[in-house]
Amino acid sequence: TTLFSSDCAECTDIAERAHTELKKLIPSYVHRAKRNEYLVTQRLAMQKLADELLKDVTPHAEKEPVALLENSASEAEYRDYITAQMLYAFSRHSPSQLRTLMSAMDEKAKQKILATYIGGRKTRRDRPGRALEFGYPLTFDIIMDYGSYRDIQRHRICTQERQRLSPYLGFWMPSEIIDAGFGEEVSRCRDASATLYEKLVHTLTEEAQYVTLFGHNIRFTMGMNDREAMHLLELRSTPQGHQTYRDLCKQMHLKIRERSPWRAEMMKFVDHNDYFWARAASEARQRGKERQLD
Repeated sequence: TTLFSSDCAECTDIAERAHTELKKLIPSYVHRAKRNEYLVTQRLAMQKLADELLKDVTPHAEKEPVALLENSASEAEYRDYITAQMLYAFSRHSPSQLRTLMSAMDEKAKQKILATYIGGRKTRRDRPGRALEFGYPLTFDIIMDYGSYRDIQRHRICTQERQRLSPYLGFWMPSEIIDAGFGEEVSRCRDASATLYEKLVHTLTEEAQYVTLFGHNIRFTMGMNDREAMHLLELRSTPQGHQTYRDLCKQMHLKIRERSPWRAEMMKFVDHNDYFWARAASEARQRGKERQLD
């Protein structure tokens, strides 16, 4: 309940009872792990404002799953960019589309977004969200399947903001599933998930995310400095990595090369090769080392 609010009384009751029991066993770890009224109020207010401002704005259809955003700007443009980022997590729109909307928005509306995002802070511990970390030299807008995102999500020297999970951005099904004859079965699960999501999302907006599947796509931004880009792209493009995030990292590296060849050149260990049994070969080598130890 720290980050997300809920109108579900049963959910709140479960969280409160869990907190009570955990305090008996690990009190120092859960002392502050309880409902944060500032964040709850701020997020609800931002969602309401975003819904109001964007109700007549249809999200643009995506041309590509990876976009490298332009962050250099004048002071006025910079404020538009950061205000757009404040709306991002509460919308289904791309940063580029939101920035365009900001440039045409009147001053009063922009001020309202800023004030709502900051919210009613009462102490220094009442901190707004990660939109205020905007300004990295490299910021990507990415759409990929949720299962692969969970690997990318673990990186720390960067700022990530994600939009809510939903079935609206498409579904990724590995070709191996189809080859094995399970395509129709997975498709039925996908459709059932989407149907249930629509029944829940209007009254249980946050909870509806739980009925989506790992194959459903998620949209998120990832801002980073050059050191993190080198670490992320060289690590996640290694042969034994999963093909989906290997492909993502190769695309990110190519986007960097288009804009800043000198940056891409520094990241010389990004692996653009294709492998068929890369992970299996890595596991086979490991088993061989274990047999030698035996």
